[in-house]
Amino acid sequence: MIFYKKNILICLLISLFFFNCEREHNTVKTIEGDVILTSQSEINEFGKHNYIRVKGSVFIGPFDKEGDLLQSETDITNLDGLSNLDSIDGELHICRNNKLLNVDECLNNLTIVQQGIVIFENTNLRSMNGFNNLIYVTNINIINQNKLVEIIGFSNLTELDGNLVLSNIQFLENLDGLTNLTKIGGRLEINYCDALTSLPAFLNLTNIGYDLNLEMNSNLQSLEGFSNLTILGNSLGIRRNNKLKNIDGLGNIIKIPGQIWLEGNTELTDIGGIRNLSVLGGTLWLENNNSLTHFNGFSNLDTVWGSVRIEYNNALLDVDSLINLSYIGESLMIGVNEKIQNVDGLRNVAYVGKNLELQYNAELTNLCGLRSFFTNGTLGGYCSMGSNKYNPAVNDIIDGNCSQ
Repeated sequence: MIFYKKNILICLLISLFFFNCEREHNTVKTIEGDVILTSQSEINEFGKHNYIRVKGSVFIGPFDKEGDLLQSETDITNLDGLSNLDSIDGELHICRNNKLLNVDECLNNLTIVQQGIVIFENTNLRSMNGFNNLIYVTNINIINQNKLVEIIGFSNLTELDGNLVLSNIQFLENLDGLTNLTKIGGRLEINYCDALTSLPAFLNLTNIGYDLNLEMNSNLQSLEGFSNLTILGNSLGIRRNNKLKNIDGLGNIIKIPGQIWLEGNTELTDIGGIRNLSVLGGTLWLENNNSLTHFNGFSNLDTVWGSVRIEYNNALLDVDSLINLSYIGESLMIGVNEKIQNVDGLRNVAYVGKNLELQYNAELTNLCGLRSFFTNGTLGGYCSMGSNKYNPAVNDIIDGNCSQ
């Protein structure tokens, strides 16, 4: 009996020993709350503890105790001390580390960043080839990276719940690390990336949950990388991409719930790439595209719930491709298009919910495309036609005196 009690006591002691060891092990591997690392020595010290999980956010750079970014820099040259990290419950910020040249394999054990990754103003960062085992992150924001040339990490990432923003990365040429992305739940934004000429990294992308914005990419020439994109959840913005000649690659989008901005693309000559769109939920803006001579896209567009604004396109001759447009929920505005000669493409418009404005089109002499609308259609607001080469009254257009 005594021997039996001794055995029980020994078993209890052994169990308690292993329980305490396991608790110590778990404590060592997990850290509670935010982690702020402002120097290489702090990175190295963090690495000695072999943390696997951070139950908070990780801030690497000149951050204060509240996680606010300061106007200074650090002496951080590598992130090797993070090599054991598997998951971050909050965000990962890597900001203003001007001696950091690469975000490399040291982050390849990281599989989950619950709230997002921010890479900001690391002025000498040249390459990102880490994050290759990352399978979940909400947002990725890579901004103001003066020397970043390539993003070849993220190779196992197939979906983002939130946004992908690449902004002000002048020398970025290679996005191959993003080739497995099939879905972006928020917006895709690529701005001020002057070295990008095309976007083949997005050939597997089929779904963008919110906006697609491409702005001020001065050497972007092709959108063929979006040829498999079928779902766009809100708006399309293509602005001031001065080498872009066409928008081929957008032909599989059939519905856009928000706006379309085609604005300030100085070499754009062909918008036929948007050929299958039938319904637009917001406004169509076609402005300041000074090489565009023919409105050769949108041939299947039937309904625009917002406005149609075609303005300041100095070479535009016609709007023929709007031939199937019948419904405009708000206003129709065609103005300051120096060479437009006719509006024949509007002959099937039957409803304009607000105003109709045709003004300051210096060569516009033929308004017969509006005869059917003024005879049988519905205008919810006012009509203003003036300062065109020919300015007939509405009754003149109805009577057939609509061209000069």
